[in-house]
Amino acid sequence: KMQILSAVCTVLVLIFGLTSVLLVNHLLTLDDAKYDWSDTTGNLFMYHPLFMTLSFLLLNPLSALFYRALPLPKLVKKGLHGLFLVTSLIIASLGLTAIFKNHAAATPPYDPILSVHSCVGIFAFSLFAFQYVLGFGSFALNLPQSIRAQVMPYHVVLGILVLFFGLAAVLTGVTELSVFNSICSNNPTDDCKKVLALSFTALFTILFAFFGLMIPAHKSLASSQSDMEKPLF
Repeated sequence: KMQILSAVCTVLVLIFGLTSVLLVNHLLTLDDAKYDWSDTTGNLFMYHPLFMTLSFLLLNPLSALFYRALPLPKLVKKGLHGLFLVTSLIIASLGLTAIFKNHAAATPPYDPILSVHSCVGIFAFSLFAFQYVLGFGSFALNLPQSIRAQVMPYHVVLGILVLFFGLAAVLTGVTELSVFNSICSNNPTDDCKKVLALSFTALFTILFAFFGLMIPAHKSLASSQSDMEKPLF
């Protein structure tokens, strides 16, 4: 029963996370805007919410769920875990680069660390980078088993914290975008499609949080206990 529940949670997380990414893309392109990395004062911004949502709300959580929940050989799970994590970190780095370049190109330049969303997001990314370095150095390299056994509890807790702060960054970003744009406040006849997209993004993020944090937090939902087998390399 626990394995079935674990599989159901993993599928729901994939659905909710992917839906949130698609909703963010829909929101960004409602006005026929096009992604353009060279447009530093305009559409470069679009990469930030898309990449950060893709990283923190899909790839990073899936890396944890695949390792904890999938009934696959340990080496395969570790490989998927590492691949999803490094991909997520690269995409998040590009998302941060986009927003910093966009703010720097504004006239006058805009301070990128000026809101709750900014502070939470930068903390989430910093924690994510530290967690990746700690995990790679401890489990991918050939460190003694005793050291890996000591690091494992901290690795799990830090991973859950990264998930939590990543979710908080997405939700505060949705709120900030809604407030800054004052959507629908100046035009009562507007059909408020952006508000609907923002609201459903927040809804699916919250649903994702429940199922996404359930598996890493509860050992009974894991496919097997995390042992200290041979390192990846």
